[in-house]
Amino acid sequence: MSEGSPVRLRASRRRRWADEWALVLLAEGLHPTLRQEGRELALWIPAEEAEAAAGALQEYEREERDPGPERLHADLEVGAAVALGLLGFFLALGGAQPADGWLERGSADAARILGGELWRTLTALTLHADLRHVGANALLGGFLLAMVCAVLGRGLGLCLVLLAGAAGNAVNALLYASQHVSVGASTAVFGALGLLVGLGVRGRHRRRMRGRRAWAPLGAGLALLAFLGTGEGRVDVWAHFWGFVAGAVLALAVAFTSLDTLGTRSQRILTGVAALAMVGCWTLAWLRP
Repeated sequence: MSEGSPVRLRASRRRRWADEWALVLLAEGLHPTLRQEGRELALWIPAEEAEAAAGALQEYEREERDPGPERLHADLEVGAAVALGLLGFFLALGGAQPADGWLERGSADAARILGGELWRTLTALTLHADLRHVGANALLGGFLLAMVCAVLGRGLGLCLVLLAGAAGNAVNALLYASQHVSVGASTAVFGALGLLVGLGVRGRHRRRMRGRRAWAPLGAGLALLAFLGTGEGRVDVWAHFWGFVAGAVLALAVAFTSLDTLGTRSQRILTGVAALAMVGCWTLAWLRP
């Protein structure tokens, strides 16, 4: 048999099955052909692709038999609590015209962060420019946080989203290293998106998915980042990007630990840690001379 000559891989009397096999192989970049042979449809493939095609079909059929991961239920309570907290804090400070000192002491001022005022990387996440700004972050952030906490647990999810937001603000300050000031929870919001992307990629690799399907969450996440994280006006695109990257890196780091199997007590402790971290940072902001 010469190289490139077709090989009969399998056949079926059911057109639906044959079409499904062909679509699977086309999605893998292979070159299947269907031929009518009596009452059967036969699947043919070039000889040099036969081994890859057989493996792809076996993997596809194994995944079809696999019930997949247990369906997750978003932790809507923590998502709603954080969303209402952001809105309540915004209104308590006076809305678009906050009380004296809050913006000056809590914003993500790049020069001051590099000068040692690291608490600003967290406090800036709670400050917003206007009602539209806080509303968008509360809505999207609450939903994404609810999904993260459904996978990782409430305490770990909160801590990692805050850490991703703080890391994004820190890297952004390092790169600007000049007069750049920003506020808003969006860095943490896109950190939550990055966490979900990293967790999605990890889950697909654990289920032995290969090729483009294994990296589909990354493509979807980048598309959402481009759609939601850019735009006209005062949009800090780089802060969004670095928050997303920080979240994805943290999710992959979790893959090499057993943190996502923490018990209820540990999750409650981490919830307290997240709350104390925010209170502590604001305390430092106001204690500064």
